[in-house]
Amino acid sequence: MAKWTTLLSISVVVLILAGTATGVTIALNHVPGFYKDLTQTKTEQQDKLAQEFVSEFGELINSVTGGDKEWFARFHQNQINAYLSEGLAQLGLDNQDWNEKLKGMRMAMVGDKLSVGFRHRIGPFEPVIHMEAQLWLAQGEANTIAIRIISAKAGAIPIHPQSILERISDSATQNGMDVAWYRHKGTPVAILRFQADRPRPTFLLRSLTIDKGLLVIRGSSVDEDSPPPASNSATTAAAREPVASAN
Repeated sequence: MAKWTTLLSISVVVLILAGTATGVTIALNHVPGFYKDLTQTKTEQQDKLAQEFVSEFGELINSVTGGDKEWFARFHQNQINAYLSEGLAQLGLDNQDWNEKLKGMRMAMVGDKLSVGFRHRIGPFEPVIHMEAQLWLAQGEANTIAIRIISAKAGAIPIHPQSILERISDSATQNGMDVAWYRHKGTPVAILRFQADRPRPTFLLRSLTIDKGLLVIRGSSVDEDSPPPASNSATTAAAREPVASAN
C-alpha cells in the first residue's frame, strides 16, 4: 500500500510539473494581436513604403541640420514597418546584430500609445518580446522626450523591462542624447534629451503626437541671437502627464 501511495504521489508531482511546463510553453508562444497582424500582412508596395520612410526621414534631417525656420515630418506605421522588414536589407542597411537581437521588429501606433514587438531567442523558445509605451514632450524641458514603459512581456508572461531599458539607453547615448530614468505611477520613464552637450540648441521640438497610425513631429530652428530656452529639471518634467499637441 505504501508503495502505491509513493508512486501516486510521484505521478501527481510529475503531472503538476508537466502542466506547469505546458502552461509556460503556451504563454511564451503567445503572439500579441498587433504583431500577428503586422507580420502576416505583406503588401505589394513594401519597397515603395520603405523608400517613402527613408525619403521622409532624409528630408527631416536636412531640414533640421539645414536650419529651416519651421519643419515637420509624418511617418505612418506601414512605412516604418516596411523599412524594418524588407527595407533594411534592400536599402543596404541590413545589420547582423540587429537581426539576431531584434528579429522581425514591428511597431504599431494605437491611440496615443506605441506598441513594439520583436522575436528573441530564450533557450529553445523564440517568443515575441513586446512592450507598450507612451511618448510625450516633457513640459518645461527643451528638446526632451519622455517615454513611459507601460508594460513589457515575453509572449503572455510579464517581464522586467531591464534589458529593454538598457537597449534604449545605449542607443540614445550612442546618438548623442542624454538619458535619465525615473518612475512615474509605478512604471519606468526614460527622459531623452537631444543636444544635451550643447549650451545652446540649434533646434526646438514643438510637438510630438501619435494618432491613427501616424507619428507627427514638428519643430523649428533656433536663431543664434535668441536666448537659450528655459529648462526645468528633468525630474519635474518626468512627473508631468502627456499633453496633446495640435497636428
